[in-house]
Amino acid sequence: MDKAVDNMEAIIFAAGSGPKTGPDKTTAVDKNGAIKLVDAAKKKGIERFVMLSSAGSDNPE
Repeated sequence: MDKAVDNMEAIIFAAGSGPKTGPDKTTAVDKNGAIKLVDAAKKKGIERFVMLSSAGSDNPE
């Protein structure tokens, strides 16, 4: 992950396991992937991190 964030000024996390995967993929991507990316950003001194989510967009009410 460290190499992926080299020379970055900001990070936008827009990944997600999707609605058709099981809990294991949701944990691996949505939770652990995000944590690893935040940790890499911290190590590199990247202060801008945006987490984009579409949770609930299928039912905006």
